[in-house]
Amino acid sequence: KQGATGPRAILSYKVNGILKGTTFFGGAGDYARFPYFDQAISRESGNPNIQFEKARKYGGGIDQQITDDWSVKGELFKQEFTSQIVNDPYISEPYGLNPDKFQRLQKPVVTNRALNYSNSGTGWSHGYEIFIKKANRPNSKDWFGWISYTWSQSFRNNNIYNADYDPHKNVLLSGDQQRLRALYPNSRELIFEYDITQLLSVVYGWRLTEEYQIGGRWFYRTATPYTPVIGDDGGQFKNPYNNQIYWNPRYSNNPYSTDYTNSRRQAPYHRFDIRIDKFLSYEWGYVNLYLEIINMYVRKNINGENFSTTAPYSKRNPEPQNDFFTLQLPNGMLIPFFNVGMEVRF
Repeated sequence: KQGATGPRAILSYKVNGILKGTTFFGGAGDYARFPYFDQAISRESGNPNIQFEKARKYGGGIDQQITDDWSVKGELFKQEFTSQIVNDPYISEPYGLNPDKFQRLQKPVVTNRALNYSNSGTGWSHGYEIFIKKANRPNSKDWFGWISYTWSQSFRNNNIYNADYDPHKNVLLSGDQQRLRALYPNSRELIFEYDITQLLSVVYGWRLTEEYQIGGRWFYRTATPYTPVIGDDGGQFKNPYNNQIYWNPRYSNNPYSTDYTNSRRQAPYHRFDIRIDKFLSYEWGYVNLYLEIINMYVRKNINGENFSTTAPYSKRNPEPQNDFFTLQLPNGMLIPFFNVGMEVRF
């Protein structure tokens, strides 16, 4: 039972005197997104008062048509984010439904119920994109393709009290003093965990006949940031049923260290893919059958690291976590990932 307005505007102006034409364009608008996971708005374990996440976007650039087939476009953009959903250990309501279903019949209402999530987060991003395109003419057996490069930076701030930034965090405080301090956000703006600074894509395709087309893509991007594990808790917890010791990971609480939140990146991600298409035309439309061979040079791209709680921190724990676009045979040989699909259009 919520709503959000999203006014948007786009302007463009074309000049015909430069080569095949120059178009200047720009736009801005407000966007809203419903909470993207049910737990955030759960009446049992979340905050039913969560609002839409909002973004305001700006952009503008130049699109230059060089010839009938070639064009180049450059664009600058910026985005501002508000009401972002974040984990909030301090937000609560005076009275609420008992989240424990087993005790709900005896005690349906509890006081000071934790809501766990709030819309306190803010952020912004900016960057630019360069796009060079070569088009093929309709019904021609010519090649086509494009090169796109994007540079951007994304930042987030939870706007919640963080003891790491408190110079008096080791001072002994009463419960009321701790609750009062938690009312004042002191978190700082950090690089976003999904930030991709550089993104490069090279695409090539050739319509061999009316029925067959072949193409390839080389894709490169910088890795997303992550928070490194710097140790464990010494194995303080044990399963009483099987005596299994659990080592929980430990992270840096020093915001001025090189191991703090989102301070590391893995090696850049890149791969080369090939695609073969077969088109079947009918009076009602067409069918496109295709075969994709993904990661032709079987690069082991690392997406992050995985810490096993069944073993202590060491040089082998955590270990790199690879993406799934590489297959390993029983004999240890690596092969590309194969994908077969079909598209039908009426």
